Amino acid sequence: MENRTRFKKFSAIMLVFAIIVCFTGCMRYSVTASISSDGTADIEFVYAILEDYATGIEDQQGELEETLEDMDYDYEIDEYDDDGFVGFTVTISDIDLEDLEEVFTDNLGVEDFSLEEDDGVYTLEWDASSESSEASSSGISTDTLEEYDGYMKFVLELPGKPIDDNATSKKGNTLEWDLMDLEESIYCEFDLSKSSSVPIGLIIGIIVGVLVVAAIVVAIILIMKKKNAPAPAPIAPTFPQAPVDQGFAQPTGFPQAPAFPQAPVAPQAPVAPQAPAQFVPQQAPVVPQAPVAPQAPVVPQAPVAPAAPQAPVAPAAPEAPAAPADNTPVDPTV
Repeated sequence: MENRTRFKKFSAIMLVFAIIVCFTGCMRYSVTASISSDGTADIEFVYAILEDYATGIEDQQGELEETLEDMDYDYEIDEYDDDGFVGFTVTISDIDLEDLEEVFTDNLGVEDFSLEEDDGVYTLEWDASSESSEASSSGISTDTLEEYDGYMKFVLELPGKPIDDNATSKKGNTLEWDLMDLEESIYCEFDLSKSSSVPIGLIIGIIVGVLVVAAIVVAIILIMKKKNAPAPAPIAPTFPQAPVDQGFAQPTGFPQAPAFPQAPVAPQAPVAPQAPAQFVPQQAPVVPQAPVAPQAPVVPQAPVAPAAPQAPVAPAAPEAPAAPADNTPVDPTV
């Protein structure tokens, strides 16, 4: 409680000092909470003013160190020097989310800040109207801050998309509230129960992307190989075979068409061109046989003489008539 009271006093001193400065210069005031999926958070608190009006910054830093000494978490205080603004930055790392409300209220002096959890779903609320109203009543405005490149803001960085929020602006999973442009309390609801698991759509997208990139790389390599490949060695022409003399038989072999060059292959050591092969007949020509001498003509045989005709046979003499039965004596002269 003593720590909280001391820091509230310190915070009020800083704000009053900043209001005085804003009539002639400007300030930068921001609180950033970076939430991790493992249930921890990092806090960064920035306070800086223009260098020409930075009197008393060292004293304010010393006051802040006293309020952080009894905190259960380690912290660092670094100098802030950017675009003519000087001041300090407080960083507190690896805060358990269950302790975040205590760190904000007791150690950083932030009023009306709460963080509640229900089954992995967190609800953050911060009524920052006191900071903005005090600045506005003292003459600090959005136009004044923009003129000197200053700001008063709260930034929340989440591991995934929020369920609901009323942020002034968003960029990805980073939400930002302008403390000078608030009409209601800061509100954000987010879920850490699903933050540790990678969506299946994202996994598929990564795989497809890797395959596409691999295909492009392979195509480029093949194209480069084709460009650098040496010209193919000339192919010796194929000569037709010599015709074989087979009397009056017609040759049946025809010259073969020249072979087309083959597609280029992967680069190899250049091959010395071979001398064209000399024509060697595959078969010696057949020597024609000597003509066969004609045989001597056959001498015709002498014709056979026809056989002599036989003498006609003399007709037989008629037989003598038989003697009459009266037994008349036969004339011996007949």
